[in-house]
Amino acid sequence: MFIAFQIPFSDARFFLPIPGKLNRPVWPYPESGREFVRGFGQIRDRRKGGVENWTSENVYCRASRAVIFRPSLEKQTIGPRTLQQRTSCVFRRLLADDGPTMRLEIGLRVTPRRREWRIDSSEYLTLILNALRLSVQVRSQQGSVQTAELGSVGELIAHHYLEASTPRIRGTMYRREDWWVAPGAPVLVVESRPGEGNALPRLARFVRELDFAQITVHHCRIEYRSRAAAVWFLQTKVNSDHDVLRRLRIHLLRVHSEIETLKSIFRAVITQRLDSNSVKVQRYFEGALELLTHKKSHGFQQSEILKAALEWQELVRPGERETLLAKLNEAVPNYRRNIEQLIRRADGEARQPAQLANYVQNVFVTEGDFNMSSINTSGTGNIVNVAEYMVGVTNSVNQNVNNSQTSSEVKDLVKVLMENIAKIGPSVDPNIAKQMADDVKVLSEELTRPAPRKAWYEISLKGLKEAAEAIGEIGKPILETAMKLFPLLIGG
Repeated sequence: MFIAFQIPFSDARFFLPIPGKLNRPVWPYPESGREFVRGFGQIRDRRKGGVENWTSENVYCRASRAVIFRPSLEKQTIGPRTLQQRTSCVFRRLLADDGPTMRLEIGLRVTPRRREWRIDSSEYLTLILNALRLSVQVRSQQGSVQTAELGSVGELIAHHYLEASTPRIRGTMYRREDWWVAPGAPVLVVESRPGEGNALPRLARFVRELDFAQITVHHCRIEYRSRAAAVWFLQTKVNSDHDVLRRLRIHLLRVHSEIETLKSIFRAVITQRLDSNSVKVQRYFEGALELLTHKKSHGFQQSEILKAALEWQELVRPGERETLLAKLNEAVPNYRRNIEQLIRRADGEARQPAQLANYVQNVFVTEGDFNMSSINTSGTGNIVNVAEYMVGVTNSVNQNVNNSQTSSEVKDLVKVLMENIAKIGPSVDPNIAKQMADDVKVLSEELTRPAPRKAWYEISLKGLKEAAEAIGEIGKPILETAMKLFPLLIGG
């Protein structure tokens, strides 16, 4: 099984008349083996070459220095823990074109240690969740290291790239603003071969069948750490065309990055950070509209692909739509109608996740979000009673704690932590309550390992600290308990 993970970025310096970016590498035609990006790596040729019509796919910048798996992938589990597997990193790449769109892409291969490895729908969700939760480190230009989960690494990488690509004058970095490089929502492309899966997640919607290449495409959108993430599932058969599979993967990743960049540029125009009268802005909109409004693009009939990609998308917030259209009407009247149609199309495609059965075994799903547990869903199908959810997580946490070899002090504090979260659950935002419960569950699972990973303790406790601080006075007992656990589990 292969997983391609992408974080897209928009680089607004493309539109600004300022010397705020290094002129090397020269995208989309950088010099392989000679040019590089500071703190990321060297420019390399793609081993299998590029693809027709998409520019700059033949070269990439290595990103092995920017994103480091800590602990190593050998010590982190992606698939269900009941199934023996080996996870390896196939590539870490930074890619760009001749516009504002950039993207970080990471390829992961999950190999079973036995011949048969058939996972069911809930185990697929475990696979996705664990991939997003992989612990990584990002090093800044000043040498400091920050630890984060892979699914939450966007802001760190955006800041790292902004610093890496900003000129220095006599050792002093040129003026820069954080909004110049902005991350978008992540996307995963999960490719499976025959015999690797019994059933896809229930939320996965059929998109289309590529009969000529023996490839089936499904799509869903999940919520991770209160952030949206798109997931594409590409199922192959024995006689599948793997060249088409590769081109389709590249196409899906490029379309996603273009949509996320367009959203970012819309926001910059609305907030008057970018001038809609700029020739570069107008040319950018022209190219984006050409891609996102054509029924066929880059060799693929993409009407169903775009329909799925735009699901749950909000290209522009409803209260800002008219502001954007008014600005575009002054600057680019020829494109206003097409942009308005695209925005309204995205609104029309938006839909609620599929109705859930009354009982979901081993997976909790709400509005695209998923968390591992066994609970009863409410009658509406997409709103789950927080109290019921807390009961399930509390039982899991207590079981993990009782089975661990940690000290009695740590056991008592973790149980108190979970009790405090369960108490405030009905009184705060459900997403925050469930996020805190998930953090405690991850922490309790780590306690059961023969060699617990401190990096995972740190991620869970930092998440709890931030959430407790965000909800104010009611979160004070949670914050105090979490801070007591810091020195016991991490030290210092």
